[in-house]
Amino acid sequence: MRVLTIGSLPPEWGGPERGGVATFHASLLTGLLGHRADVEVVGAMPPSPLDREVPVPIFVRPEAVSRADFYANLLERMQPDVVLMNHIAHTVGVTHARLRPPVPAVGVVHSWHSVTFAPGEEERGRAWAVTQEAMGGLGALVAPSHHALAEGRDLSFHYPAIASVIHNPLPPLYMDEEIDANAHRRHGVLYLGGLIPRKDPVALLEAAALLPALDVTLVGQGQLEEALRSQIEARDLGGRVRLAGALPGAGHLAQVRDLLLRAQALCLPSRSESFGLVFAEALACGTPIVGFGPTVREIRETMGIEVGEPLDRSTPVEISAAIERALAATWDRQELRRATLEAFGLPRVTDRYLELFSRVASRQAAGSHGQP
Repeated sequence: MRVLTIGSLPPEWGGPERGGVATFHASLLTGLLGHRADVEVVGAMPPSPLDREVPVPIFVRPEAVSRADFYANLLERMQPDVVLMNHIAHTVGVTHARLRPPVPAVGVVHSWHSVTFAPGEEERGRAWAVTQEAMGGLGALVAPSHHALAEGRDLSFHYPAIASVIHNPLPPLYMDEEIDANAHRRHGVLYLGGLIPRKDPVALLEAAALLPALDVTLVGQGQLEEALRSQIEARDLGGRVRLAGALPGAGHLAQVRDLLLRAQALCLPSRSESFGLVFAEALACGTPIVGFGPTVREIRETMGIEVGEPLDRSTPVEISAAIERALAATWDRQELRRATLEAFGLPRVTDRYLELFSRVASRQAAGSHGQP
């Protein structure tokens, strides 16, 4: 099985992008590279050059070459059996749909936010049309959660014949057998994510104001940073609510893991999450979660144990009450870690993707020979 992947890569791989999509891409590449000899990663196509050597061939489109010409030539040269596309509407999804090459594509829709958070009806309609056109060229669609798959149907998207849910994998550094989730002194609540309206860090700050004994650290950057700083000063919260900014350098994932191992709980009161990889990362560190209700419930159902507190409304009162319940509960942190690795471990998720690749490639081959 020859696989070509398309999408952003994180600083650990020499790319500029942080966040769940880039981390997912790098994690799955690691899983594929460490798999049996029956899979070969023929290359990855990120949107911009990398600043270091990586263990797969990298193909970046020169500005002077059209996307269609570059992509068609790449497929001809590399002869992959399947192409994996991250965020189909933001990569070469439409190009693939228009070219209709013989190689099938599997698209991962990490979120529908380009549609649901579009600034106006015209932009929303344009984003919907681009996404649907790209989806029409896929052999299979993957959503990171059941509620994300259902959300796409509610948005009236027409899915390809194969539409599956495969939860996002834990990054490799969370698989370290030496991690003991019970061995760390823990303090306070941690927020990890962009300081943007969708993730609603302001609501967490207001919840902290209702809990005089609570310390909160917010890690991330974004458009709300100055507003949060002003609110911290106005509410006199500077002694226990800290804006830590973005973690620097290529080692930021390891720094995230260390922060999670030392937090009593993670709180991410988002208004929308398709999966929220940071929730699984927290649980792999034995850290219970408070956050977007559908995600927390789906993770709890998948793992088969209590994992934290789902939020159905991200009001300060509801958030503060949920945090109090999470901090008051007794947690077997190593059991949280064990169950998370079993549910979202990289080997298991890699196997599921390879099974899907084989299914899509077989379906493509059968169709090209005129079989039903």
